[in-house]
Amino acid sequence: MTDYWKLLSLLRWRVLKVVPVQEDHEGEEREYCDLVCPNSHTVFISFIDQGHRACFNYITYQIEKRAEERYLWRSGKCLNSTVNYRIGCKFDDPFDTQFKSDNEILARLRARARRA
Repeated sequence: MTDYWKLLSLLRWRVLKVVPVQEDHEGEEREYCDLVCPNSHTVFISFIDQGHRACFNYITYQIEKRAEERYLWRSGKCLNSTVNYRIGCKFDDPFDTQFKSDNEILARLRARARRA
């Protein structure tokens, strides 16, 4: 099991509520969602599934780095459309060496959510 899929499995079984944040960017409304890839050096969109043509990479959606965290933003017609993204995260160190237990990573993510 890759580190990223371990994180997804962890988040699937333990409820961690990630709430999108609305922001204005140069007069355009954007919705930002935390991708929850702690200590990753690379985050990417590997697949997008949509039954329409409302979302265009770099125009109506993209990954943005803020400090050490990554967020997916959407805007325009993509903001209100149904889309499935497959997100990938890459780490320098194995996940088990960064976080000794599930509780450790969940505590870190909860603390980060409280700061936001």
